[in-house]
Amino acid sequence: MGDYHFVYKDVEGTSTQWDDIQRKLGNLPPKAPVFKPDPFTPGEDESSKSKDKDWIDEKNQDDLDDLEDDPDLNDDRFLQEYRMKRMAEMREVAKIVRFGSVIPISGSDFVREVSQAPEDIWVVFLDYVGLHSFGRRCTPEGVALTLCQSDPVLNDGRSNQGQSREAVLDGFDGICMLSSDTSDAPLFFHFRVSLAFEPSPLQDFCVADPASQVEVNGLACKDPKSVKAEDFFFSGLHLAGNTSNTFGSKVTPVNVAQIPGLNTLGISLARVDYAPWGINPPHTHPRATEILTVLEGSLQVGFVTSNPENRLITKVLKKGDTFVFPIGLVHYQRNVGYGNAVAIAALSSQNPGVISIANAVFGSEPAIQTDVLAKAFQVDKSIAALVQSKF
Repeated sequence: MGDYHFVYKDVEGTSTQWDDIQRKLGNLPPKAPVFKPDPFTPGEDESSKSKDKDWIDEKNQDDLDDLEDDPDLNDDRFLQEYRMKRMAEMREVAKIVRFGSVIPISGSDFVREVSQAPEDIWVVFLDYVGLHSFGRRCTPEGVALTLCQSDPVLNDGRSNQGQSREAVLDGFDGICMLSSDTSDAPLFFHFRVSLAFEPSPLQDFCVADPASQVEVNGLACKDPKSVKAEDFFFSGLHLAGNTSNTFGSKVTPVNVAQIPGLNTLGISLARVDYAPWGINPPHTHPRATEILTVLEGSLQVGFVTSNPENRLITKVLKKGDTFVFPIGLVHYQRNVGYGNAVAIAALSSQNPGVISIANAVFGSEPAIQTDVLAKAFQVDKSIAALVQSKF
């Protein structure tokens, strides 16, 4: 039978009390020191760098987007706040470098910035309609680009002689730099651009002065000291219009041409008389919405919506009824009663304008070519020529 025995071995570096006594007596060699490996020091790489402010400042917007999903960045709140701050800073810098600024001004600001501008500063004033003409390009460089490329004569406002575009640009010391790609054109000017629009009148009235040689959008103002009561007065709406004509209707307008005091006020009137079954033929007002009230008789009224629907919206009105025709849409009225009819129309412009569809298309000067009309209305040329002969 075999001799079995066990040998117990403790952890490396440990000893028994007996071994310690034998070493003191010199019977055993000194105990070997316990092995201790050197402390681990990982090598430095990109992911182990300190994530401080300087490290984040070096990142662009795409890098900041990628960092949102980085599992090693646990402080999401700090990263989000810092990202928003950096994006706001970059937007502000881009806006200042490329676009400048457009600042709304009040009446008192206008006097200070425009009327009292220093002699060495050019001021370009654009009224409300001029402002709309720029549309989405209504930025300082868009305005300046349009001015540099404009054909109309520009006046410096300080002399009695008009100056051409080239002369005015020479007054800018030649600093009107336009690259071949005008969308990114760097523009630098020695003058101030003021975009002014005041929705409310800045004075009590602006009575039209038809004799003025000043060209403005509308009519220039008469000297307030020469204004009289007659400038705000008209008499004649109590008189019936003469309906003895092809259409059997007569419009008596009361706009800025009849009342100069309506200038800039954005309102006007008209009386419309209708013979039995007379019509106010299809027409449009390019600058005004119309609201019509029937005073006598019955009227069939209607307007047509714009392309592509072209839907007719129509209704029969009786005495006291009111109907609205939206600005720019083709509309008409017809007397459907057996007696005369009368209506009063109010319009949202002192000069609403009127375009009679038939007159404009078939009675233009010079005439639209007959083959164009024939193809547009899908009729024979002889029929188009016949209709033209009526106008």
